[in-house]
Amino acid sequence: MKLIAAFILTAYGILPTAKAQQYPVKLIPVVIPPYSLKIGDYATSTDNKLQLQVLMTDLLEPQHQTGIKFSLEAGLNAVPLARSNDFIVGMNPFTLYPGSNVTLTNVDLRSLFELQNLSGINAVQYSKPLSDGVYQFCFQAYDYFTKNNLSAKTCATVFMVQYDPPMLTLPQNAEKVQALSPYSGGAGIVFQWMPRQIAPNTKYIFTLKELWDQGQSPISGFLSAPPLWTEETYAPTLYYGIDKTQLIPGKRYAWQVQAKSGNPVLGANPTDDNGVYKNNGFSEIFYFDYVENCAVPTLLMAKNVGRGRVELQWSIAGQPAGLYNVQYRKKGSTAEWVSQQSYQASAILTGLEDKTEYEYRIGSVCGNIQAFNNTNPFENGNSGGNAYSYSGIQYFTTNANDVDHNYQCGIMPAIDIANKTPLNTQLGNNEVFMAGDFPVTVLSAQGSGVYTGTGYIEVPYLADTKIKVSFTNIKLNTDKKLIEGVIETTYDPNETAVHYASGGLGETFGDAGVKDVTVDYVITNVTYTATPPPGKITVYGDFGTGGTSSQQDFPGGKDYQIKDKDGNIWTVDENGNVTKVGKEAEGGASTSSNTDGVTGSGNTAAVNQYTAKGIKIEWKEDANGKFAYDTADKTKLPKSKYPSVKDTENNTVYVPYKATVNKQTELFDAKVSITDPTLKDSKIIFKTLSLGKAIEAIELSKTDTERNYQLKLPGTFDYAEEEVIAVLMPKESTGKQKVISNFRLVHLSPKTVNVSLVPLDANSQSKLQAQGNKINQVYNKIGVNFTVKEEPVLDISSIVSGNTISSEDADLMSTYSPQQQQINALYKGTDARYVLFVTNKTSSTGQNGYMRLNGQFGYVYNNAPQKTGAHELGHGVFKLEHPWKAYQTTKGATDLLMDYSTGEELSHLDWKQINDPAFKLYAFQSQSSGEFNNYVVTPDLRIVNIKQSNTLTFDKNNKNIPSGSCPGFVTYNYNNTTKQFEDLKYYLWDNGKKGYINNSDNSDIIVPSTV
Repeated sequence: MKLIAAFILTAYGILPTAKAQQYPVKLIPVVIPPYSLKIGDYATSTDNKLQLQVLMTDLLEPQHQTGIKFSLEAGLNAVPLARSNDFIVGMNPFTLYPGSNVTLTNVDLRSLFELQNLSGINAVQYSKPLSDGVYQFCFQAYDYFTKNNLSAKTCATVFMVQYDPPMLTLPQNAEKVQALSPYSGGAGIVFQWMPRQIAPNTKYIFTLKELWDQGQSPISGFLSAPPLWTEETYAPTLYYGIDKTQLIPGKRYAWQVQAKSGNPVLGANPTDDNGVYKNNGFSEIFYFDYVENCAVPTLLMAKNVGRGRVELQWSIAGQPAGLYNVQYRKKGSTAEWVSQQSYQASAILTGLEDKTEYEYRIGSVCGNIQAFNNTNPFENGNSGGNAYSYSGIQYFTTNANDVDHNYQCGIMPAIDIANKTPLNTQLGNNEVFMAGDFPVTVLSAQGSGVYTGTGYIEVPYLADTKIKVSFTNIKLNTDKKLIEGVIETTYDPNETAVHYASGGLGETFGDAGVKDVTVDYVITNVTYTATPPPGKITVYGDFGTGGTSSQQDFPGGKDYQIKDKDGNIWTVDENGNVTKVGKEAEGGASTSSNTDGVTGSGNTAAVNQYTAKGIKIEWKEDANGKFAYDTADKTKLPKSKYPSVKDTENNTVYVPYKATVNKQTELFDAKVSITDPTLKDSKIIFKTLSLGKAIEAIELSKTDTERNYQLKLPGTFDYAEEEVIAVLMPKESTGKQKVISNFRLVHLSPKTVNVSLVPLDANSQSKLQAQGNKINQVYNKIGVNFTVKEEPVLDISSIVSGNTISSEDADLMSTYSPQQQQINALYKGTDARYVLFVTNKTSSTGQNGYMRLNGQFGYVYNNAPQKTGAHELGHGVFKLEHPWKAYQTTKGATDLLMDYSTGEELSHLDWKQINDPAFKLYAFQSQSSGEFNNYVVTPDLRIVNIKQSNTLTFDKNNKNIPSGSCPGFVTYNYNNTTKQFEDLKYYLWDNGKKGYINNSDNSDIIVPSTV
């Protein structure tokens, strides 16, 4: 009867049914790759390897003093390997409140992973890496006092694997490497290795050592020798050039690569590796002999001689015959080289795949041993076979249909000249365009659109020999590739060599930044030699071995900061100006290991958070400062244009920019506010981030809650950015520095620009001085000085009869109106300078001013604001765009000089544009979209020669004209007596007629013929 009653109650839902237990706490574990294979690493590492998110989801649950239990399980069947003891030494409880969310890392949970707190695992198993496979890191929360579980056991599943270290490929073991001769055409050494597997966040540590005893095994010699050069890289290759410690001809060197996953610290104990790679990531050890007189094959050429057959030929100075080793493989392959030997300077390769690109190199045997078919120079740890000095890698492509058997010399890239849009700007000295697969460097050029001039090419298979060339009436596309014409080589028996056109050009901003170099000796002097280009920087010093004087050479044309072992710092800019700028700051350069809030080290260092609590810095312009200060609040640019960092309260701070000028010193202020009384006597250091260069800071005032510093910022480069940080020094020697604040220091180059202010009527003469003063007031802040020349009135009554001058669209800024062109032509300047016409007349478009981008002539109209002249020169001189076009802002929304607002600010983006070394003052574009050299592209995409005119015009209402094509042109006669344009005719494109129709006479049609 009782069973029947129970059944009825259950059926009607009166008795409760069984269900899974509900816990008030939810755990979310995450194991962060790369995974450490040793359990002990999670107890000792300070890197973030694991996170556990603890959430109290039951809002009615009382608070708990909470502990965490851990277990490690293997395989998908969850076989237990280790679990926490009932009592965990060193684990303190934490308080969980209803609704709280706590995130714990392996640093917080380190006690869980200590051997003394684990059962099921012994000391030997604990010290070894885990086997490859699937593991589960499981956690469970419990009440620390009652031991009752507060959460379900929750696991994070990971697949752990131990990777193989990289395999070295170039130079091959026991290879003979030709000594570097940088000033006679020689090249450096390319070291390459092949990753067999790649773990996440892998870095490679390259180590090179000199072997003093050549009779000793290279492996044992390497293990006992001190490092000669050590460098970290993310790429599986390293170029060893003249910027590194120079090798000595006749010496033997050995090298090794270590792969490390995560954030390895250079110089750290290799046994501290996290076990991701086998053998601690160390590769095998290779050695090579650095020889001076071991000839390298040159003039490498290849030609197809049948299906799967290629003939190689080469030459070697003073050695018509000898033993050579040919190595080849498919391009991009990581397979071993296929070797073939020859006693002649030629070889035929067979068995190749058709339509396939191969890479190859030729080696010439060095030394007295010349055994045929012995291609392995390495036997039992010693040099027991042939050793070769190899050429650089070249390429060929097999082609069974190559009936002409053309030679393939060097790299054979695909040449794409599908772009037929002609280039319509001038070519300056040192500019480069492509003729086929040859880069042509311009020595001189005339024309705009059709070019005539001279230049030189470097022929890679003639040891990079420079050969002078000339060109006549050639055309280039907008990618600067030759699309019409011929480049011809020239010969002059009296001309010994082509001058280096790139001498003194320096580097473009952003290509390499500032190169930081640290040497392990005291520098006594640094000099610069300009010839041969790009110049040579020589560092003199004492290596510390018996006081022997020594020197190192570095290539010029780049910005350098060089620090010696005493912390003295020298700078050399791209023009070779040498400056001793000071010393390394106390505490040295900030890195992730010595400063909280900094990640990486050297050039990879970055500030990711302000970590000094109770203290803040406000950067301020000094009353005696001369140069610009740029913040997001001052310019009102989108804040995405500024780098950002989190402060101690996790608020976003946008980093400001401060300008200084080369060979000048700028003053800048720092106001320090202290809210933590324990910091009233703390030490603050100002320094650069990458090298730790001390910034001179004068303490102007000090109280317990406030300090004021004046910083001195010397300009030492033509254009470079440095990050300056302020750090709070620790009171204990073992403590870490903490970041208070930072800013970007921008080095700018001084410039002088000539400009003429030309009034177009008598009433405008009184405006010239105010315009000139405002121009310099704006641009002096970034090191630009305008030499202003006030000229007499230019009478334009023969061109403009009323009070309005026809002007072009300010948004296009690509041409001058026909009336503006007449005024420009009327002005007769005697030297290279920019011209601003100031007038009481108005613009037909209602503009305050107008100047074409990179144009020579600008206009300031009636009632224009004083900043208008500076605004227009920004367009013409520095090619600055309006911000709504450059940065997609709303018109008038910023306080920039180039906006339609009252602001006069130049942002750090403008500074960079103005200091682009590719920019040339007075390199006025011709009438760009307003002037051409007869050759144009019609709207139906034909290249034609319009002989009747070289001046463009267009119909603003015709929206169907393709961009870059010729919409129309103007014909006219210029009367030299009256100084007027006569018989003006405007021809506009008609798509139906496929020609240009006179807008005043429909019967007058010009149909240009296709070139």
